[in-house]
Amino acid sequence: MSRNERLIRRSLGDWVYESYIEVSLLAMMALVLLVIVGTIQQMRRARLRQTGKPQ
Repeated sequence: MSRNERLIRRSLGDWVYESYIEVSLLAMMALVLLVIVGTIQQMRRARLRQTGKPQ
């Protein structure tokens, strides 16, 4: 547990700490999904450029 996490837990309570963890996990999942979607879009654009079709 990091210093910030201990501070949150002590000063604001367990439910805030648990919410902080849940929000952090959701943010990380959203970031991973954005990277995946961005990669797929780049692959599609590259494939369309190779075939010569307009986007």
